[in-house]
Amino acid sequence: MLRLAVLLALASPALAQKGEPAFAPKDGRYTARFGGTPREQSQGVATAVGELTTRTATFARPDGTALVVVYTDYPDAALKNVAPESLLAGARDGLKGADGTLLSDEATPFGPGKLPSRTVVVDRGKLVVRVRLVAAGRRLYQVMAVGTKDAVAGPAADAFFESFALTK
Repeated sequence: MLRLAVLLALASPALAQKGEPAFAPKDGRYTARFGGTPREQSQGVATAVGELTTRTATFARPDGTALVVVYTDYPDAALKNVAPESLLAGARDGLKGADGTLLSDEATPFGPGKLPSRTVVVDRGKLVVRVRLVAAGRRLYQVMAVGTKDAVAGPAADAFFESFALTK
């Protein structure tokens, strides 16, 4: 009986996420289960290709882990001669920064259309970032779990990543 109680306690965060309604932001063209209602934010970012708007949905879990989806639409001209793999590599390098340590980087085609995608884990010192980068046309999605190494590899983070899906 004790073993069953421990198993249920360990599985409950993932089970709760799978049963919750999916979050589907207006114009986001994705759904995800965060384990609660995420906070949405838009922000303009100056880049080499001009001002881009990033749209972010963030949910802070009670254990301190943040579950995040960020998406950015690039202008056609900015991606004209850029392979999706180069866009993903640039996003990975930006996430790593000068102070991060790349723990893993794996090509992981996404969804039924096998979109270009990478799963990356970066150690940023006090926090670890696990991110799935997905190139979907002009849009770059960054699906992230930020927290301790154990938390970003745990069942709640796994359920969050598994719940992410693109819509039309």
